[in-house]
Amino acid sequence: MKAQVFRGVKQLRYEEIPVPDIADDEVLVQVQVVGLCQSDIKKILYPLYEPPRIFGHETAGTIAAVGSAVKDWQVGQRVVVLHHIPCMHLSVSANSLLSD
Repeated sequence: MKAQVFRGVKQLRYEEIPVPDIADDEVLVQVQVVGLCQSDIKKILYPLYEPPRIFGHETAGTIAAVGSAVKDWQVGQRVVVLHHIPCMHLSVSANSLLSD
């Protein structure tokens, strides 16, 4: 698969990288679109993280593979990836104010 890989301050390279293996309870998403927000841009412009890294977290795509324990998702389904995992203890989480 291809990805823009952070290789140092102001250095991004379009590279071939290995397709990750998935665990029994995971899905693999073929990314069709990903957004970069200001926090990602800051990480690219300043020496905040060691390379290599792949930035971007507003992601949408299609499920390409499902682990053997996955029950509610199927290959071919279109998905949006939630990049913050709710704790379900704060008022926003507990009151179901998150989108489904």
